[in-house]
Amino acid sequence: MFSYDLYSHCEVVDISSADHTAKYKSALFVGGGGASSTLKVITDGGETVVFTGVVSGTVLPVLVKTVVKVGTDVTNMMFLS
Repeated sequence: MFSYDLYSHCEVVDISSADHTAKYKSALFVGGGGASSTLKVITDGGETVVFTGVVSGTVLPVLVKTVVKVGTDVTNMMFLS
């Protein structure tokens, strides 16, 4: 039996000029990453977390509030809620 999370909102993450805060409490999809990629976020609970080694196609099942520009080099991200 498979279990799937369904999302009703998708929001493109744009950190080209500044941090990006989600409109809704969201999981995060990473479209472009790799073995040495990093992703810095602020969770819905207020913690600042750095994920390392985030590979392409990853969905992080963490409620993310903000993707931080400085310290993030993964690409093609989307908030899923």
